[in-house]
Amino acid sequence: KTGRWTCSATSNRASTATAWMRRTYGTLMRLDSGGTAESWTGEQFDHIVKRYKEYAQWAHDRGFKVGAENHWGPEKSWANLKKLYQAVDHPGFGLSIHVYDSWAGTPEEKDAADREVAPWVSHTHLDFNLTTGPRPEEKLANLWKAGYTDYYSVEHHSGKNEYTEVAIQLANVRRILEQFRTGQSQFLKRAAQG
Repeated sequence: KTGRWTCSATSNRASTATAWMRRTYGTLMRLDSGGTAESWTGEQFDHIVKRYKEYAQWAHDRGFKVGAENHWGPEKSWANLKKLYQAVDHPGFGLSIHVYDSWAGTPEEKDAADREVAPWVSHTHLDFNLTTGPRPEEKLANLWKAGYTDYYSVEHHSGKNEYTEVAIQLANVRRILEQFRTGQSQFLKRAAQG
């Protein structure tokens, strides 16, 4: 017995919470690694990897993943996030990626990061500038070609007409994915030709 609940009652609550989390948030729970510098010290990195391995095992045992996101601090660097992913090396660890313009670096380095990270992505954030801008097919094609099958999540933070704006974003993402699925994407046809 633990506290006023039995271990079995606690286990049932954990199972219920896990099922709710998967329905609500998908298959990845984001846990930022922390830090405001451009990179971690060796000691920080070792501690972060150790904790992610523990969390990844716990998540894996419950049917989902935990992971970092390329949102701020050292995680904005593809080299850092790649090093972290490879060091954790666990099926219960994934990456949540703000696709398009969240990486640190030059435009060319950001494009390369979007291509290279695609096989490791477990969750996406697609912002308004990507979904309605000039390059959504290119960026979504990276994920499509890598075999990504999880949620394509959109974000919108203007505080104005958000339901309408998110509907536009979702419609555009759905249109592109449907073109990929049905072989009607001119972008994929051009890319295949060379």
